[in-house]
Amino acid sequence: MSRNGRAWFSWPASGRPRNGDQAEFEKPVPDRGEAALPSFALVIMDVDTVDYIKLPGFRVGYSSALDGAGSRSWNQQELNP
Repeated sequence: MSRNGRAWFSWPASGRPRNGDQAEFEKPVPDRGEAALPSFALVIMDVDTVDYIKLPGFRVGYSSALDGAGSRSWNQQELNP
């Protein structure tokens, strides 16, 4: 992750009023290889179904399955909006 990306996790809580102190956005961030900030979480998802909708009127469903060799294949199907 880039340095700017890591810095984002040191900022004050999102959605809260700003107190005007720019120093809150300039805190030191860990370098690569150092321990992550407590506010950082790594999420790994194993997705097997996606419902993609783009209004107006476009919706596609994607589903996946594993074959006997462990390879994942995806199927696409148009859905009603």
